[in-house]
Amino acid sequence: MKNKKICLLSILSIFALVGCGGNGGDVTTSNNPSNNKPSDNPIEIDIEDAPAVDMTDDDTIYDDILDTYWGMIDEARDITDNEKRYLSYARAEAELLNSNIFMPTSTSGGSYALTHSAYRSTPYVQWGLDSDRVENMVLIKDALVTKAERDHMEKMWNDALKNGTKYDPSEYLLSQGHTLNREYKSVYSAAPQSLDILATSKSSDSVYIVNGLEGLMKYDNLGNQQYAIAKSHTISNDKLVYTFQLRDDVNWVKADGTIYGKVTAQDFVTGFRHMLDAGSESGLGQLVSGVVKNAREYMAGKTTDFGKVGMKANGEYELQITLEKEVPYFMTMLTYSTFLPLNETFYRSMGGALGKTEYNTAKNNTANYKYGISSNPQSILYNSAFYFDEITDNNKISLKANEHYYDKANRKIDSIVYVYDNNSSAKDYYSDVINHKYISVTLTDTIINDAKKDGYFEKNAFISSTAATTFLSAINLNRQAYSVSGYPKELNSTKTAEQKEATRNALVNRNFRKALNYAFDRTTWNGAVKGKELATANLRNMYTSPNFLSLEKEVKYTDSKNNISKTFPAKTEYGELVQFFIDEYYGGEIKVADAIDGWYNVDLAKKYIAKAAQELGITADKPIYIDTIVLATETENINQGNIYKNSIEEALKPYVKVNVLQTSDQNAYLSASYYAEQGKDVNYDTYYGSGWGPDFGDPISYLDTFLSNGEGNMTKVCGLY
Repeated sequence: MKNKKICLLSILSIFALVGCGGNGGDVTTSNNPSNNKPSDNPIEIDIEDAPAVDMTDDDTIYDDILDTYWGMIDEARDITDNEKRYLSYARAEAELLNSNIFMPTSTSGGSYALTHSAYRSTPYVQWGLDSDRVENMVLIKDALVTKAERDHMEKMWNDALKNGTKYDPSEYLLSQGHTLNREYKSVYSAAPQSLDILATSKSSDSVYIVNGLEGLMKYDNLGNQQYAIAKSHTISNDKLVYTFQLRDDVNWVKADGTIYGKVTAQDFVTGFRHMLDAGSESGLGQLVSGVVKNAREYMAGKTTDFGKVGMKANGEYELQITLEKEVPYFMTMLTYSTFLPLNETFYRSMGGALGKTEYNTAKNNTANYKYGISSNPQSILYNSAFYFDEITDNNKISLKANEHYYDKANRKIDSIVYVYDNNSSAKDYYSDVINHKYISVTLTDTIINDAKKDGYFEKNAFISSTAATTFLSAINLNRQAYSVSGYPKELNSTKTAEQKEATRNALVNRNFRKALNYAFDRTTWNGAVKGKELATANLRNMYTSPNFLSLEKEVKYTDSKNNISKTFPAKTEYGELVQFFIDEYYGGEIKVADAIDGWYNVDLAKKYIAKAAQELGITADKPIYIDTIVLATETENINQGNIYKNSIEEALKPYVKVNVLQTSDQNAYLSASYYAEQGKDVNYDTYYGSGWGPDFGDPISYLDTFLSNGEGNMTKVCGLY
């Protein structure tokens, strides 16, 4: 489970080529999108009755809406046969989508872009943190990469993947007469709130920290997992014990560039213990609960003896990890922050303590606990390609090259600089990119015209690859906040007490949620930023990326009770499995393939709102009022808010009205959504600014985020826990 790794779609989509999560495959556009407009003869459908839900607490709401889903997930997670497990996950995901507590909207990429960076010179992987590492990024500083050059590098990359040929984009770009740039320079909108990567899972923290820390394994730019601090490993016959031999030349370095000591096996044990100690506040511990032996018991306080947990140092440079059960995807988990090392001596010198009770006591002593303070680069140690040099909120974040890094000979970047930008002017950023100040820029509909006029569009613009990250339009199932404390009243709800209660009752009604989601015209909404030509290019219709994985062998699904049987051949993609279950069990209302609008259906929306109105007593003179929030720093964002309002109101009239609450104060917007620590703090009825990217190579990395009891942090954006 990724726990709080929530992307800021509204903020990052303008400037970033890739958001949180790993790199995805190449984008494809559809010439045959779903029929979104109402037909002259609407289809007849059998609408299921919505269960009655007691508006009492989060557990009651969760159980009434997602209990069936979670039962399916609980059964699926213990299946060790990959193909059978994927089938079970797909069945559960179809149930989750049918709950309509959220609707996928889009993914990163699928935009026209300009760049100075080579095609796939950084780690290529759809999960974990490695895709945020920039040490091997190949940049040119004399020009933008041309589309022809990028197409050639893409062909080289595909040849290397298929035939094992060499892929060296730096060599190619030099042969084209370019000069390489060894400074990575970009912008940021949200500064890290913590440098303790073992106690945070927010992308606005990890995207920076990961460039200074390294674990056992890493991925290369062809998607191959390689050794990092580990140099070899063995797996026991029962597949429960993983033993890693470590390098003996990896140094801990302070933020002044001096060596603190060697990285040892005990540092991985200490790091894992600290991660579990802080697990309740970061949610990271849930990722390894039931995976590493006794990790769950230690976090739950059933044992205080960490020696019983399956992390053990056998001497200085041998690490042994014992699992609770066979976990086929375990090696893919090793590139996420849960398995990063921590030097105990340094940690204690900064006021840290080990043990759940001891940690909580130490952390609450703010006068003494100085570890991982976001404004202080000296508050952590580093063992990778860089270390923090400066962190200034609303100004600058910079990292210097670590000259004591064991793999510095292969590093292609010497410094990293992020300049604060509050998303105030996309045109200014475009100008900075073409003048070689920053790395790359996504071309919004407005900027495309500038690029055409300036001569860059035809020569340099390309369509960026889509990714594994999925952004959502979330529905608040238990709204309790109607203002943002400490900020102006722009985001305050204007609803009366009676209207608030009516909205709460409506949003726990499945038929109302379906009406709301099916009425959302995402193509027009997305086109406000992408332009009409690419309006569907990055649309996503399921939670897990549909091409996240595929079957390695044939598998058969049988449901004798419902007389359903189908054999899926090898290479069937995961999304096809989900579509099968939606078609068989949920009437095929949703189409899950990428690059189409697979949810927008005005006929269905009208049918479901009629049913909901009957169940809830909604009338034209007492409609349901929906508050949605928008960061109004760009014209495109404001347009999107209005498109959302218009599409919902037009399809669901006269039963639904949308209040678009706008603010140009980025901190207010973040406090109402992304920065909220609990579901009760999110201030909206619907919100389309959050997303999720997977941590490891299994669909459960997505699906676990809707765990109950606050353990699945995407339940937070739905107002729960």
